[in-house]
Amino acid sequence: MKLLVGSVLVGAINAVVYMAFEYIVHHGTDYIWRDLFNTDTVRWGVIPLAIALSLLLSIVIKLFGQNRLVKPHLNPIEDNDNKPEQPASVRAMAIIFAIGLVSLLAGASLGPEASLAAISTMLGLWVATQTKLNQAAKLLVASSVGALLVAFFNSLLLILVPVLLIYQAQKNLKLELLLPPALAGLASYAVIQLMGGHAFGSIPAPDELKLVDVITAFILGALCWPIARSLFALIAKSYKFIDRVNKHLPWYVTALTIGLVLGLLYFVGGPTVEFSGNEGTPELVSNSASYSTMALIGLLIVKLLVTGWSLAAGYRGGLVFPSIYVGVALSLVLKSTSDNLSEVGLMVGSIAGIFTALLGSPGVSLVMTASLVPAKLMVLAVSGIAGTILAKKLLQTTGKSA
Repeated sequence: MKLLVGSVLVGAINAVVYMAFEYIVHHGTDYIWRDLFNTDTVRWGVIPLAIALSLLLSIVIKLFGQNRLVKPHLNPIEDNDNKPEQPASVRAMAIIFAIGLVSLLAGASLGPEASLAAISTMLGLWVATQTKLNQAAKLLVASSVGALLVAFFNSLLLILVPVLLIYQAQKNLKLELLLPPALAGLASYAVIQLMGGHAFGSIPAPDELKLVDVITAFILGALCWPIARSLFALIAKSYKFIDRVNKHLPWYVTALTIGLVLGLLYFVGGPTVEFSGNEGTPELVSNSASYSTMALIGLLIVKLLVTGWSLAAGYRGGLVFPSIYVGVALSLVLKSTSDNLSEVGLMVGSIAGIFTALLGSPGVSLVMTASLVPAKLMVLAVSGIAGTILAKKLLQTTGKSA
């Protein structure tokens, strides 16, 4: 009974934390970047603003006694299997909330899911400790993360994610292991509906399907694997560079340098590449006709660069929605080269492929894509995932041979 009550509790708290975080980030970035400093019109203003906010972020992080640079976490779901770096407590969760919030308000090209996932993990452990359910801590953590995903995507389908994670760990699905994540997800969804919440973002996928779409989705899924690996390599190299600079220069010089690079990339890329991409992606799609193929390629490259730089530079955030922007941009690049290619197949295939490359789990990727596209388009998601898996195996085989 304590486990079931604890599951409902973590579900409800996750929903409230998500809504508070998303509200502040959405309205805060609009106010600071667009209303207060009018960077949409005065484009050069993104440079000094990014520099100043990067310095502010470093000051906030230092006030909390933490380091600006941390080893980048590429997979927020996978990282929840690891033990948190600090004991679970309300104070620790509040610090994660605050630093994550300032990171995104400072203009990071990242999504909120990483900070929220860290809070969600710690929340599961904290509830387990408070209710003396230490033996069920992993189950509560999985339930907590699943509840967060339900809130984040506003879909009950995401209850299946902790179920899949539990199955991967336990190799069985006993009823007593399924009930806590189900209750946590239901509690989270109920709170979101009662408080008038909404999903963080969506995929702009048309509600239609043709045979050519399936082939197109497979091709895009295959292309997503090398794109994702390029992003991972970019993050690793950027982190090494920034860490080296940080060891030889005062912390405030490092912060100013980080902000300068971020601001320059935003200035070059324009408004759609800014922030998480949940608003920039639909804007990119709606204005795609006005972009040339080379311009779309440029936006894709800038988004990869600014996302990799943000994560490497110690901004707290995740890769899911920035990567969706990259996937959509890639689909628009190919669409601009030929009218015979299917836009819907390109779009859904790229998103499913990006999820698979990022999360490393076809099952989790399928569930997450299913929460964002109409059910009749799920065959495209399967095709995109298959393309990503094949590309991964081919490239790994080629690498070993070389």
